[in-house]
Amino acid sequence: MSTIPRYADVCSVHPSDVSAVLHLVRELLDESSHWTRGALARNVLNDAVVPLSDLALKWSLTGAIAPALLQRLGPRAGHTEWQRLYDHAIGALWNALPSDHPRTPRQVTDLDGFNDYPRTEYCDIIELIDRALDSLG
Repeated sequence: MSTIPRYADVCSVHPSDVSAVLHLVRELLDESSHWTRGALARNVLNDAVVPLSDLALKWSLTGAIAPALLQRLGPRAGHTEWQRLYDHAIGALWNALPSDHPRTPRQVTDLDGFNDYPRTEYCDIIELIDRALDSLG
C-alpha cells in the first residue's frame, strides 16, 4: 500500500513535482563518483559536508534530495512547500526499497541504512530511484 498521498487527496503536492525532484536526484548521482555513503555529502577531500555546501561533490541518496529541492523550488520557497515535497520524495523512495530491506516508521533512517549498507552498490541506488520514478507514473 502506497504512503504517498495523491493529488486528489488533501495534499497539495502533485506527483509530477515529486517525479521532477527524483529526476534531479538521479542527475546529481549520474556517476558512481558522485555517490557516497556514511555522510549526506562529501567534498574533494572526502570530508563530510552539508548537502547544500558549495564544496559538496558527492551525495548519499537522501543527501541528494536537498540540492534537488533547491533546484526545483528555488531559494525563496517556503518551509512548508519544501517539507511537503521532501516528505513525498522520501516516501516514494521508501516505497521503492527492496522487499527484503527492513522497514520502520523512520523512512529516512531506512533509506540511509540501505544507502550505507556495505553490500549496497551504486547500481542499487540508481535502480531504487528508477523504481520510485516508475511508481509515480
